[in-house]
Amino acid sequence: MGMGLCMHHKALGRIFELRCLHIPFHDRTPFEELVTMVEDVLRAEHSTSPNKPIYLLGNSFGGCLALAVAGRNPRIDLILVLVNPATSFERSDIKKLLSVFSSNNAYIAITALLNYNIGKYLVGSSI
Repeated sequence: MGMGLCMHHKALGRIFELRCLHIPFHDRTPFEELVTMVEDVLRAEHSTSPNKPIYLLGNSFGGCLALAVAGRNPRIDLILVLVNPATSFERSDIKKLLSVFSSNNAYIAITALLNYNIGKYLVGSSI
């Protein structure tokens, strides 16, 4: 959901040129299409500055996405930053919690509420 980035966007923007991919919780774009979308931006950026590294930050599901993009683009100088990558979701406690809900709509609603509450806490906290 990108809520954690809100706290750091301004400071990071002073050092880096930022681009942010936001995927709403109800968006069901297939993983392969998301990888292609990120690759298109990555390759365009690389073509304008081929001698500069590109920092690719992936948070949660974005960590999985960043890994897939990096794996398919070994010739581009990428520096990966993975924050809580969702690479072990199948073994997580949240997976067990969400498995008790039988309908897909309930699953989406609970996920959205968790993201909203976590984001609300992070934006309002003083870390």
